[in-house]
Amino acid sequence: MSLRFAGVTLIAGGILAGVALRAAPAGEPGRCPSDSKLLNGGPTSVFGDGPGTWWGLIINGLNAAGFDQEAEQIAYLNQVLGTNSDNLAELKAFNLQLISDVWDKNQNGYVCAL
Repeated sequence: MSLRFAGVTLIAGGILAGVALRAAPAGEPGRCPSDSKLLNGGPTSVFGDGPGTWWGLIINGLNAAGFDQEAEQIAYLNQVLGTNSDNLAELKAFNLQLISDVWDKNQNGYVCAL
């Protein structure tokens, strides 16, 4: 299995599968169960950019998988998300809202990404 295929598989799983996420416990924003598989070492901010954010995980995963051009990222995200956008900002907004609606059950702005 190639490294790129493995990275792409992980990205798709993280974007679509609920197995990769757990809602942070209600009443304890920013806390995650202790787990060595926890990405970001703890809570992951649903919104924002850079380290410690969901979008940071997605972009870093795309880059690690070899999708370093914006057009490649757009094409891949459209395929995984079932969308037809020509704008990375729209895809970001769509994906982050999806994560917020489905996985941030207590609406504290954090998920625990595994």
